[in-house]
Amino acid sequence: PLDILFPTAEDKDALGRELVRYDCWAAASRLYAHACATTEPSADLTRKYALCLEKAGEADRAIEQLKKAELMDDANVWTKHTLAQCYYDRAEYKTALYYLNEAATLKQPTVAKRLMAAKCLASLGQYQQARNAYMGLTFDAPDEADGYLGTAICDIALGKREEAQKYVDMAHENCQDINSRHDAEATALLLLARRNFGAAATSLAALAKETGEAAVLDFIDAHRATLTQYGVGPAEADLFTELLRMEVRK
Repeated sequence: PLDILFPTAEDKDALGRELVRYDCWAAASRLYAHACATTEPSADLTRKYALCLEKAGEADRAIEQLKKAELMDDANVWTKHTLAQCYYDRAEYKTALYYLNEAATLKQPTVAKRLMAAKCLASLGQYQQARNAYMGLTFDAPDEADGYLGTAICDIALGKREEAQKYVDMAHENCQDINSRHDAEATALLLLARRNFGAAATSLAALAKETGEAAVLDFIDAHRATLTQYGVGPAEADLFTELLRMEVRK
């Protein structure tokens, strides 16, 4: 019946766009799967199929279709950005960075994409490169707080604790819209580097009540190597996480 009522790829695409307009992602993904299977598949239809799969929560299948679309049209920035986002959400930062760099050769990246690339570099432990990326944003987007806060976190990782404080202060001086999570993380990491465990626990406990305890503990675990250079070894880091749990449950 579908092929009788909507015989061409254009007809199916029109129906698909209408389903998407009403957020019917699962139904739209089935429609685009049919369209891609029964007609000569195009990069455009395949990209739409991938988007519907991603919105329907089927990330693995979305990535598979995005890669097919990329093979058909390697010059589409949206495909590369969406692949980057999919891999970033899976914490596969090296692959996400690869696609961000590929997209950047085709089109000047937005501030959001530059921030994502900087976060990928930091997550991969490439702190000097990440710092350079964040620093570039403090000049090109001076009202973007994450540029300053990202620079601060990289400075702490690079052993430049006093420089880090300067960039935290600059974020508060220059920006009105500051992500409370990123602000709390940068401030708490700086407090931990100064071995001010009580103030760090108080800062992160407030954050944990907003974002969940697990996310905050993951943040601490991700920066254990950084804290070691400031004399906060594994045993003290473990004690701090217990202190943090007590603060959260007060």
